[in-house]
Amino acid sequence: MKKMILTLICDPKLYQYMMVGAVAAIVDISLFFLFAQFLSYHYLILATMSFFIATLVNYLLCHFVVFTFAQARAAKTQILLTYFVSGIGLSIHHASLFVAIEFLGLTVILGKILAMGIAFGWNFLSRKHLVFKPAH
Repeated sequence: MKKMILTLICDPKLYQYMMVGAVAAIVDISLFFLFAQFLSYHYLILATMSFFIATLVNYLLCHFVVFTFAQARAAKTQILLTYFVSGIGLSIHHASLFVAIEFLGLTVILGKILAMGIAFGWNFLSRKHLVFKPAH
């Protein structure tokens, strides 16, 4: 376990993904906030809408900035896998958001930030090992 954590911490792709994730998070939070101000939908619907758009931004940046080596999968497969693993990440995100707001009493924005942090680990590891698998 210790070796796995050390390997992860020393992985430069982690830090590149953090930057890409930060851009996608800004898109996600900004859209979520705008949607919350102007649309009268439940916060989980708003979160789904903003997350869907931010996932596309994340995929494009990962493809062109982080995982630029030869890929084992075609771009079409990568984007489908991105949305599949993001769907799992969205479930993790929504469950965290629900708990943060309904049980911890956090504000919507603080709950959103907490939920994004929790889903981050899954998102990075699934992209690194499944979506953007190197060609060998």
